[in-house]
Amino acid sequence: MIYELRTYTTAPGKALHYLELFRTTGLPLVTRHLPMLGYWLSDVGPLNQIVHLWAYDDFNHRMRCRAGLAGETEWQRAFIEPAFTVIMSQESRFLSLHSESQRFSQLTGQRIREHPARPPSEPIFADDYCLISEHEGSALVSQDTALASFDVILGRALGNRITLIENVDVDAVLRDQPGGPDNTTLIRPLMCSPIGTSAAREQP
Repeated sequence: MIYELRTYTTAPGKALHYLELFRTTGLPLVTRHLPMLGYWLSDVGPLNQIVHLWAYDDFNHRMRCRAGLAGETEWQRAFIEPAFTVIMSQESRFLSLHSESQRFSQLTGQRIREHPARPPSEPIFADDYCLISEHEGSALVSQDTALASFDVILGRALGNRITLIENVDVDAVLRDQPGGPDNTTLIRPLMCSPIGTSAAREQP
């Protein structure tokens, strides 16, 4: 299996424009084809970044999924055209799984499903936060609370280790980890994100 970590940087103050269109219009269209694991907005670290994680059987599976999405006329008309006016840059990196928790394994097994559009009246973000840390080589942060960790196998910073932590106690991180990895980003999950949304608030 391969994992694709995509990062879109928006113009300052424009991320919510993109995310509102995504959750109310783009979400069912993209998840009809692509297997989504996580969708977040950066909060501490590099700002104005929309980060999302997808899981594919292999590269050919990814190509088939994305070809199906590209064929969705409504995806292009109703989402891409109005949403991407605020996107300044995009990055895609491929990851291999280094270690995983039981929850991550379960979420990966449930990744292929269409998510319904979210009503405009619903909050955009879940209450909890996630954390992505990245560092050179195989150096590790404590894995005790990690949801999963990955190695970069294609794209920027080849060979780096990326660790994903779910439902982070931010005060505990600030108190107990004054040092740490080269790059750490606090990310806020959308309500539609499988990773980072408490079980009680997930859609069936």
